[in-house]
Amino acid sequence: RDAGAVRMEPDDGGQAVFDDLGEKQVYGPTKPAHAWPKPWTNLETQEHVQVVKAASGLLQEPLRTDMGDDEIFVGKDSIHILKHHGSYMQQDRSLKGKDKQHSYQFMLRL
Repeated sequence: RDAGAVRMEPDDGGQAVFDDLGEKQVYGPTKPAHAWPKPWTNLETQEHVQVVKAASGLLQEPLRTDMGDDEIFVGKDSIHILKHHGSYMQQDRSLKGKDKQHSYQFMLRL
């Protein structure tokens, strides 16, 4: 028996089954002794940023929609997605008054 082997189970619809338990081992990494909470499945107790990420469709929306319109800024939910990708939006600090309200800068981390 090969510890750490993965096999395909036809009964499970072709799902991978991890066979990583030793001969007398009952519990292991893929078969824990107790159920553990999966934070990404409980959207009621998550911070807003986590809810936005979970509903973003592979971290694309609403950023994709906001970048496609004619506005020069993106919404609050899009800012969370931007930050996840390593980009930031801010107003131009060197401007004052109405000029500052309509000027945004984007910073990309490469």
